[in-house]
Amino acid sequence: MSYLVWRDTKAALLLFIRSGNATEVIKKSIAEIENSPTYKRRGLHHSDERVGFVLHARGDPAREIKLAFLPVVLGTSKPPET
Repeated sequence: MSYLVWRDTKAALLLFIRSGNATEVIKKSIAEIENSPTYKRRGLHHSDERVGFVLHARGDPAREIKLAFLPVVLGTSKPPET
């Protein structure tokens, strides 16, 4: 989250999943966000397409940032079988 500046209050984290078990990758990613030193709590949005979090700005625990985690599962590069 180093690209955020203090005045930012909303952010999105897009994760493009090209291979592997998408469910496991998403679970691991959520765990990593929750283990972040700036993590405060889960946000309001929870669905298969989006998970919301509330983080704080580095150096300012009172400044909250709403983070939308958006995993995107990309299709395989194999052509469809005929």
